[in-house]
Amino acid sequence: MEDKHILEKIDLALAELLARDEFLLINDLSERSISHKLAEYLQTQFPDYHVDCEYNGSAANDYEKKKINIVWEQLAEAGLLHDREMELEGEVLIRSVFPDIIIHQRGSHDENLCIIEIKKSSSAVDHKYDHIKLQAYTSSNLDNVLKYQLGVFIEIAIGDNPDSSISMLFKNGIPVD
Repeated sequence: MEDKHILEKIDLALAELLARDEFLLINDLSERSISHKLAEYLQTQFPDYHVDCEYNGSAANDYEKKKINIVWEQLAEAGLLHDREMELEGEVLIRSVFPDIIIHQRGSHDENLCIIEIKKSSSAVDHKYDHIKLQAYTSSNLDNVLKYQLGVFIEIAIGDNPDSSISMLFKNGIPVD
């Protein structure tokens, strides 16, 4: 599927989220609740794919969990190292991941269409880690095998004037305009 068609379908699902679930956004309810509702609307846009939230199964089997490889320096620069990782300077770190939403075919890495990370505007958590993950999800560098066609970062404006938009796109491990 072409990137522009994927993005058009995501925009339609975001419009439906705003129209049908304004209550969640005005009342600053959980990011997981918002992600779940968006995933429902995405499923109608992508009927030939699976749309899953917090899915951590690998293509090989569900006992092997979804992981990405990240360069230590990226995490250090962003201030995102765990205590046990501090002394591993220069290493490639393996992190288990639970993407907010993925559009894919279960059981294969051949049809990893799109991966979405969401942040509410009210979140105190920095976006840097989401961006680093989206780079890894869409890259084959460092032996990453997920190779999603597109990585999408969506910011959801919370409060009296809720809104949502695609804030950043990733393809082949790099941000794109």
